[in-house]
Amino acid sequence: KDAVQAAIAGGATVDDDGIEVAFEPLHEISDKVVSGTWVGDCFVYVSQAQRLTSVVAGCQETIAHLDRVQYLLGYLPDQSKL
Repeated sequence: KDAVQAAIAGGATVDDDGIEVAFEPLHEISDKVVSGTWVGDCFVYVSQAQRLTSVVAGCQETIAHLDRVQYLLGYLPDQSKL
């Protein structure tokens, strides 16, 4: 939040992707992400290789191998379902 306010005060331009200095990547994912969603501090995604994977604190773990093309639409917290 402070980085965004400082960038705006410094005259940084805001484009469609936002303000670049507002984000500091901590980890990179080597897979190509087809669809994904945040579930708290966990990023859950479907890779191009059709794997359902979760990432927590930079550690990737495959949840399931999918047998057909599927997309992750969201998370239902009341049912604990993706």
